[in-house]
Amino acid sequence: MYAVLDNPDLLTDCHTPIGLVSICKMYPDLPSPSIIRKWLRALEKQEFLHHYEIATSMRADLLFDEILEIADTIEMGQTTTTKAGVKEATESDMIQHHRLRIDVRKWIVSKLLPKKYGDTAQIQTGEALEAYQPPKKSGCG
Repeated sequence: MYAVLDNPDLLTDCHTPIGLVSICKMYPDLPSPSIIRKWLRALEKQEFLHHYEIATSMRADLLFDEILEIADTIEMGQTTTTKAGVKEATESDMIQHHRLRIDVRKWIVSKLLPKKYGDTAQIQTGEALEAYQPPKKSGCG
């Protein structure tokens, strides 16, 4: 039927941080992204879900590695401004461009793996937390 069902490793073999739509375009044997999303909700496709989760985790880690690479790389570019009809070109590091690229990747990884890359750490326990009650003072002294 579909190559991905016969070989679910196809999802994890794609070692690039691209999305599901792009993966489906790269591999013509894959069904549409909407069908794959239906499979992820289907109980009988648990092996496929497991492979998809692995691929998602790998994708988030690759994007995180890209964030470090972008931050550590100097990329010179030219900015042109016009003041009073005179064009002025300056060459400098493209910091705003880097910031945009990093922010987009940070947002994506926080959505792909919120427990690992989310903005806030949430601690889950099996018990409900009770408010702290300071000990009562005794009648002595």
